Amino acid sequence: MTRALSIDDAWAAATGGAELAMSALVARTDFLEQNPQVVREFLEDYAASARFTAENVEEAAALIGAFEIIPEAVALQAIPHSNISAVTGPEMRDAAMAYLRVLYGQNPAAVGGVLPDETFFFLP
Repeated sequence: MTRALSIDDAWAAATGGAELAMSALVARTDFLEQNPQVVREFLEDYAASARFTAENVEEAAALIGAFEIIPEAVALQAIPHSNISAVTGPEMRDAAMAYLRVLYGQNPAAVGGVLPDETFFFLP
């Protein structure tokens, strides 16, 4: 397998060093406010899962294949280059805002016509 470029490196260069956010967890504000302990536990488990995948590539690839997410052989090659991580707090906000600013710069309607304020983010 030959990689032509690193999307992470290209993104960092284009945004002044921001981390590329490839996924997000979304929840309603009322759920976050009513279930703070559940949310904290979920975020801890989510981070543990990301760490496990990054640190135990063969075992994670086998599970990914067993659950038919993608074939194990593909996961085995992809995981080491996937930069799988769980980012929270200000680091998450900064990465998400960099991504949203790029979208907004291309087409403000892509983010609802306005960039979100601090209340958009859950900062545990």
